[in-house]
Amino acid sequence: AIQHSLVSVPFLAGSQCEYLPIVATFIAGYAVIVLEEQTGISKAATALVLGVLLWALVGTGIDLENFNAAVEGTLEDVAEVVFFLLAALSIVEIMDAYKGFDIITKAIQAKTQKELMVVIGILTFLLSSVLNNLTVVIVMVSLLQKLVKDDDFRLKLGGLVVVASNAGGAWTPIGDITTTMLYIGGQVTTVPLLANLFLPSILCLVGAVGYEYLQTADEPFSDTAEST
Repeated sequence: AIQHSLVSVPFLAGSQCEYLPIVATFIAGYAVIVLEEQTGISKAATALVLGVLLWALVGTGIDLENFNAAVEGTLEDVAEVVFFLLAALSIVEIMDAYKGFDIITKAIQAKTQKELMVVIGILTFLLSSVLNNLTVVIVMVSLLQKLVKDDDFRLKLGGLVVVASNAGGAWTPIGDITTTMLYIGGQVTTVPLLANLFLPSILCLVGAVGYEYLQTADEPFSDTAEST
């Protein structure tokens, strides 16, 4: 068997040490995914190879009875989240198919880059509090591709969208997949979650928007949209 309990690992005590090769392989694979730009290796290919290796290690020495019990419990939790996300993404796709997000595009009346930055940040924050933040990022990036033609400014807004969507999704049970999993598992409840995380989320948004606001030139947005 590949797995063994000879190596002492702080977070793998006792019989759990048999999972050491799996943990080490996962960390190595995740590192390659993170360093995709530096290594030039596609993260999709890395993820596929990583999955194959992990399942190969599973079948080479782990107590399958205990492992099966753990997998069944994990799959149950994951399935709840997946079905929730499928429903949420389906609603968003239907809205997009019927041009529902065009209302948002037409409502943006920013005249300068700084105004657009503030509007995009607030809008992303609010949308991600009621929709899954990953979905909001996809929607907002698609919106930015239609609104902004300047590559540098669009990249800056894209980074702001990622920060604002994570900040907005953190303080509601349905805004972030991690929070949703905790909510479904009963680790958090709605009212304490809103009370404890709303202010930190606002501060995160204000900090990100404020920093980029100060770093951005107050140029007319119409000129940016028309530039190539």
